[in-house]
Amino acid sequence: MLKKSLENKILQGDCLEVLKTLPEESVDCVVTSPPYNKGNKPSGQNWVNSNIDYGLYKDDRDELEYQEWQKRIIRECLRVIKPSGSIFYNHKPRQTNHTMILPTDWLSEFDIRQVIIWDRGSTPDINPICFYKTTEWIIWIKKDIPKFNKKMAIHKEVWSFGPDMNNEHPAPFPITLPMICIQATTDEGDTVLDPFMGSGTTVLAAQNLKRNYIGIELNPEYIKMAEKRLRQEILI
Repeated sequence: MLKKSLENKILQGDCLEVLKTLPEESVDCVVTSPPYNKGNKPSGQNWVNSNIDYGLYKDDRDELEYQEWQKRIIRECLRVIKPSGSIFYNHKPRQTNHTMILPTDWLSEFDIRQVIIWDRGSTPDINPICFYKTTEWIIWIKKDIPKFNKKMAIHKEVWSFGPDMNNEHPAPFPITLPMICIQATTDEGDTVLDPFMGSGTTVLAAQNLKRNYIGIELNPEYIKMAEKRLRQEILI
């Protein structure tokens, strides 16, 4: 059971280490988007303007090390969600050394319920060597039988909306994304977690939907952004 002292809190620190301190089966839903390891650009990498400055975190790990790190984080997320819980993991296909790396390739050990396609309608990668890459994936990972609001099935498996263009964070997703995930798989009073909180989009969505939240973030500047948004942004 989650302690009241952890509800509606932002925790500063390394996400993997902070996750280990959370109780088992205490969270209803995880919505998150990690850094994509775009700073690691061996020869043949096709990203253009790919270096994103995250401040304290340098997004340039060895690719296999990055994948193992991500799997450890997802294992911890599975530990902390309830049997009826869900994890929504926003990532994207990447190309290195003329080889496509799909998130599902290295997430194969997990029980993937669905892969949702987010059509952003635009892209920062404008290198005209192939069709422009305007989509990302939202990988729905489950533990047992997840809670699901059947009315939300109307959103289908392709979500079309643009990126957040009014956010100081270098790589935010739009609030529509976590709002759909949260409404589909939680009830009012449930707890939503984002281990890569950034500017707080997931926790803001949770607050506006009358859910409890836990945000984990390494960078104190991003925590300030999130706290400001929680105080000021009212969407519903």
